[in-house]
Amino acid sequence: MDEALVKIRDLRVSFGRGDAKTRILKGIDIDLANGEILGIIGESGSGKTMTGLSLLRLLPQTAHVEAVKMFFAGEELQQKSGGEFDALRGVQLAMVFQDPVGSFNPCKTIGWHFAQVLRRVGETGELRDKSVQLLRDVGVKRAEETMFLYPHQLSGGMLQRALIALVLALRPKLIVADEPTTNLDKIVEKQVLDLFLSLQRRLGASVIFVTHDMPVAASFCHRIAVMNAGEIVEVGETAQIFGRPRHPYTRRLIDTALKLAGANGRPKENQSHRARQAARFAEEPLYRVRDLTISFPHSNRHGSFRALDGVSFDVMPGEILGILGESGSGKTTLGRSLLRLYEPAGGRIEYRGRDITHERERSLRSIRREMQMVFQDPGGSFSPRRTMGQALREALAMARHPRAELRRRAVSLLERVGLTAEHGDRYAHELSGGQLQRVAIARAIALEPRVIVADEAVSKLDVSVRAEILTLLGDVQREIGMAIIFITHDLDVARYICDRIAVMYHGKLLEIGHTEEIFTRPAAGYTQSLLGTHQNLAKLIGAVA
Repeated sequence: MDEALVKIRDLRVSFGRGDAKTRILKGIDIDLANGEILGIIGESGSGKTMTGLSLLRLLPQTAHVEAVKMFFAGEELQQKSGGEFDALRGVQLAMVFQDPVGSFNPCKTIGWHFAQVLRRVGETGELRDKSVQLLRDVGVKRAEETMFLYPHQLSGGMLQRALIALVLALRPKLIVADEPTTNLDKIVEKQVLDLFLSLQRRLGASVIFVTHDMPVAASFCHRIAVMNAGEIVEVGETAQIFGRPRHPYTRRLIDTALKLAGANGRPKENQSHRARQAARFAEEPLYRVRDLTISFPHSNRHGSFRALDGVSFDVMPGEILGILGESGSGKTTLGRSLLRLYEPAGGRIEYRGRDITHERERSLRSIRREMQMVFQDPGGSFSPRRTMGQALREALAMARHPRAELRRRAVSLLERVGLTAEHGDRYAHELSGGQLQRVAIARAIALEPRVIVADEAVSKLDVSVRAEILTLLGDVQREIGMAIIFITHDLDVARYICDRIAVMYHGKLLEIGHTEEIFTRPAAGYTQSLLGTHQNLAKLIGAVA
């Protein structure tokens, strides 16, 4: 191994003071060689993201860093002044954040962001052409149109691609990538990983790759560090970690991932499940959607583009309908349209026999409690001024639970999604992405709705918590008979939990059918390509070992 580009010694980070102090990182040591890709895996809240933020001096002001030494290219980072460090960060040191929404100025177009970055690294000439090419490099097909859009007009996956393109424009020596492919479909994920590899080889760049995606870690990283409760419990070559794990925690992580994927994906359906499915289709649909069209105007006021183009389908009571497709295909737009968060440009939406296509906000209030959404970006769906407990008690109050029971019920909801009462006293910025997503799911089920639109609801969760949440959603769905519109790019998850699958591409619904039919006999060419990108973890482990 070449001389280390990055050395971290005894990194300890805590929050609070005195008896209330909580230690998040407990003596982290890391070596990263020139040109190396080091994967960091572990459950949400284990300290993966905090490690990357510490290296780039991006920790919250409430954090306390103790007795640490960090070196980059032989220079001690702790000795650098704020101005000296700023000259490194954003040029030689770059980060792809887990939450792409918070990385963009909501008042500026995507093109403006690219112009700022390209000027920072000394690019001149036709910046727009260079920006468009960068977007195309990360799989954005409508790159020219995207330049004129604002961040809120892009899906989470599209924003993540744009953020990766911005980082690649810097041509840094070190990239800290915090779940960079979480919001990407498998086709674009492969494109982005190939792009990372190309940059890393061309520039000799090093990558710290934080992920909970086991197939990505097994196929992409040179070495793996396993984190648990703020400590690195095991580190080694990828082949050793996945083929011959030494620590019990590592073995449990890998075993859970293998169990979730399964040898053939979804467990075989039993007789009672098939009977329930038949009964659902004997009922009236919960939703009837016919020729639905959603259009968004360009920021330059000339023309618009269709996010949804003539989409028609039904949602049955109590079913779990999966929506698959690449980022930007219209999955999120479709989910939000069902809750009438967008005004349709054409077509018809019926909910329980009621035409809600153009109903005004005031008249929608009577049915809004029956509809809940778990957003792709959990951080943006919580007030930064309210604790998680306050957010849950507010939802429970809307469900008209007695005031005296609100606190107890809020704690019960937290425990139901694998958290504790202590998490209820924290604010959004004090939780990891996975922990925030669990609170978002708890808040959604607090109202016992008839339908939940889950937009990448488990994409930010590690494999062990993902399995628990999928089981939870299935249990709640059966208990209260709610339907779930499950938007995802995770093929294993879709096969595991969904009754039917709808495949989206460029705003159109290509095909819809029962899960096993889609996975074993896909009709559309795009579906065949999408399924062809699936990385089987068991085979990857065999290959690297």
